[in-house]
Amino acid sequence: MNTKTMTTLLRVVLLAAAVLCGIFFLWFLPSYGQEVQQADPEFTWAYWPCLIWAWLFALPIFGAMLPCWRIFGSISAPEGAFTRRNARDMRSISRLAFADALIFPAGMFVLAFMGAGSAPLTIIITPMVIFCCAAVGIVCYVLSRLIGDAAALREENGPANVTMANLSILKTGKAKAVRVETLNKLCHALDCQPGDLLEYRPDEEA
Repeated sequence: MNTKTMTTLLRVVLLAAAVLCGIFFLWFLPSYGQEVQQADPEFTWAYWPCLIWAWLFALPIFGAMLPCWRIFGSISAPEGAFTRRNARDMRSISRLAFADALIFPAGMFVLAFMGAGSAPLTIIITPMVIFCCAAVGIVCYVLSRLIGDAAALREENGPANVTMANLSILKTGKAKAVRVETLNKLCHALDCQPGDLLEYRPDEEA
């Protein structure tokens, strides 16, 4: 599977997730709330507080989709996925996940204080949501650090974008062959000609 195919597949999955989340938060939850209103009129007052709480929880989810879209697109970009911009995007996703880890229990606390809390929702679902959001936040933060370190390493290798291993082989003269693409990058980065880098040495006689 090439990088363009991976980018396309990931973006299709992301779009599908956005559609499903939109249906859930913008259609299913309001419809379900109206059914609850009809079944239990005494909870009519809780319709809008619950809906606003759900939409506040949805905001970080939708907000994380934009940096995800950029990260997926970078997979097939010439500079690759290990860039400082992707590291920043992963940190943004991490912050949004941690935000949801706070929004959900805060909403549950407010609703419980107002008399619309649910024991199963508070005892079982709330810890699960907090754990999932916090886990996503931690994973994304760690990935942001790894991507940032990889981007810094690439910058240390210079504008030629040649790996440290290849540079070491070239420096010690152990290279058996040099790709034209690598030679072109080195000449471009050093502003020189191939003859400035290569030296002819006749094979030693047996």
